[in-house]
Amino acid sequence: MKIKFLLLILVVLHNDLPAQPNTNCETVLNTPIAPYLKTGNRDSLLSLIQSLLHCGLDSFDLQPFFLGITMVQAVSDTDNPVVRDVYDKIILLKETQPYREARQRYEKLNAIAVRILDQPVSMENWPGIRKEIAGTLHDNNLLDRVETFLSEKLEEDGESATLTYGSMFDEFNAYEQETFMLSSLAPENTKSTGATSDVLASMDFDQALAESDTTKPILLYFNGFGAVNCRKMETSVLREADVFSLIRDSFNLINLYVDDRTEPDHARMETIRNRFPEVAIKTIGQYNQHLQIVLTNRTNQPCFAVFDHQMHLLHLSDFNMDATRFSNDLKEALAQFQKDK
Repeated sequence: MKIKFLLLILVVLHNDLPAQPNTNCETVLNTPIAPYLKTGNRDSLLSLIQSLLHCGLDSFDLQPFFLGITMVQAVSDTDNPVVRDVYDKIILLKETQPYREARQRYEKLNAIAVRILDQPVSMENWPGIRKEIAGTLHDNNLLDRVETFLSEKLEEDGESATLTYGSMFDEFNAYEQETFMLSSLAPENTKSTGATSDVLASMDFDQALAESDTTKPILLYFNGFGAVNCRKMETSVLREADVFSLIRDSFNLINLYVDDRTEPDHARMETIRNRFPEVAIKTIGQYNQHLQIVLTNRTNQPCFAVFDHQMHLLHLSDFNMDATRFSNDLKEALAQFQKDK
């Protein structure tokens, strides 16, 4: 099942839903998911969301993409999934540091949005708004993502009195959650190096490589915070259920931002200098960009490169909005890796 239709339904339903009193949570959690996914079953899905609000989850946990992607994962992972399969996945997410950071950003942005809720979005008043956000968030990477999102929104829709910062932040928060959920594609021990607070962190290439599963090929995703085409692929291709599960189950994903301005700590800098002693590298992004040039002879983002564990290149993919073709390319690289083992 495609996730887009499910997300559309969830967005329509998600409007400050009240908790449903006297909910028997055990009964709800043991209910099969399938009936809720049927077309035209809006009322029962609404009832499910209300029930989950009374069973230990809140409105942040039940944002459309959180609920949608966990439903898709549950359907993909289990023959006869029940609501508990979705609930347990969300509970596990709540225990992670990326979740807590995503929630903190969500709450801070919402607090800012309340103060500027009714102001129309425009490039003229953005510098003042950006200054106010900067004073609250102290996160330049997040500010860059907000600005990229705003610019793209204005380019697509044009300036309008109906587009306010309140509504724009609502859309941005939903988008940030999509990005956070994509981090579950990565192995648990390589999701974040702690060097950056971004929800889908720029990984430590050397650590992730050393800890990778040798039965699976390596997939390097050369990414960029300011890369609009990366965001397009993440929201329209990588979140497709078959692509998501293929990467999660069959590849070692290593996510590398080429514009990460974080300075490496001393130990990591030593590793970088040993790998590239002839290059003056000062940031994680510069290191990742140099890795991309050396390993792929390319500089564009997105760039997906599949390698075996001797770092022999098996496949390269660039910007590609055809999910089927992208999936087939990955499957061909996987077959080559298995053949060469």
